[in-house]
Amino acid sequence: MIIKPPANAKINKLEGIINYQPNEHKNPQLATKLSGWAKLAGASERRLSRLFTKELGMTLPLWRQHLRLLSSLSLLETNLSVQEIAYKVGYNADSSFIHAFKNLFNQTPQQYRSGGFQLSSR
Repeated sequence: MIIKPPANAKINKLEGIINYQPNEHKNPQLATKLSGWAKLAGASERRLSRLFTKELGMTLPLWRQHLRLLSSLSLLETNLSVQEIAYKVGYNADSSFIHAFKNLFNQTPQQYRSGGFQLSSR
């Protein structure tokens, strides 16, 4: 999965962080904290937080949540249980995963599976 931020000279550090963190994309259960990303970018936490919000339209935690949920889609096509998938993408409880999934995709993970892997439109 490739997440590309908008092209803008002001956000080179932000873009560098997103592209530098391949393990975050491959293993969304890794929870690199804002302080770690800020240190990597050589920016303050506040600056990095503002850049995420301004340029991506969401906070770092919300971006990470979306990344985790998008990562779960391919896992839902396997025989893994919803609980196993929730854990693999970084949730400690399947109920939290189901709630977040339903909020983003307007259906539960099981409904996604039952619907032939189709996302409903909002």
